[in-house]
Amino acid sequence: MNHNFPAPKKFQVIKNHNLLIFIYDNRFTLKSFYVTFILNNIMPITQIIVDIKTGDAPGADADGPVYLGVGPREFRLDRPGNQFERNKLDQFVLGNGGPGGAANIKNPNENDPQQPIAMEGPDVLGSPFGSGGVPTFLPTPPYNVYIRYESNTKWLVETVSVKLIGALASFPVFNVTLGVKNGITPPGIWLGKDYGKFLYLQP
Repeated sequence: MNHNFPAPKKFQVIKNHNLLIFIYDNRFTLKSFYVTFILNNIMPITQIIVDIKTGDAPGADADGPVYLGVGPREFRLDRPGNQFERNKLDQFVLGNGGPGGAANIKNPNENDPQQPIAMEGPDVLGSPFGSGGVPTFLPTPPYNVYIRYESNTKWLVETVSVKLIGALASFPVFNVTLGVKNGITPPGIWLGKDYGKFLYLQP
C-alpha cells in the first residue's frame, strides 16, 4: 500500500537504546501513532494490574495456583486471603509506584516486572524494527500474555484484564470477556487438567 504524505516541515530526533529514530513533526495523522508505537516499544514496564472475574456456576471456584505469563516471565497471582471464588472479581497488583498503588501480592519482590529481570515493551509487543534495523511500525499480533491454572480441579474464568503500565504511558490492555458474544451459559471457560491450563489474551 502506497501512502503519499506531505513533505515534513521539521523533524524531531529521539535516540534511545542506541537506536536513532526520526519523528516527522507535521500535520499528517500518523505522527501520533508513530510516537505512541515507538514509546510502547522502548519504555520499561513498571507495574502490571490484573483483574480476573470467576464465573457464576456450581464448582466455579479455583483450588490451585494461578499464574500470569507476560513476555519471558511468569508471575504467581496470590494475595493474602481468599480469591478466585464464585462470581467474584479479584485484582492483583504487581510492582510499585504506578496507578495501582503498592503491590498487593505475596512475594512482591520476586513477582515484580522490574526485578530481577527488567521487562520492556519489546518483551510483550515485539520489536518495531525488522531486518536491517528498519522501522516497520506494524506490530505483530502478540500471543505472549496468558493466565495458567495448575490444579486437578476445574475453575470457571469469566473475564480477564491485564494492564501493563509503562514509565511514560500505558500499553494496550490485554483482555478477554467470555460468553457475552457467543451466548455461553454459564459465561466463561473452564480451566483444569481435563479442560486445558492456559488462556491466552490479546489487546
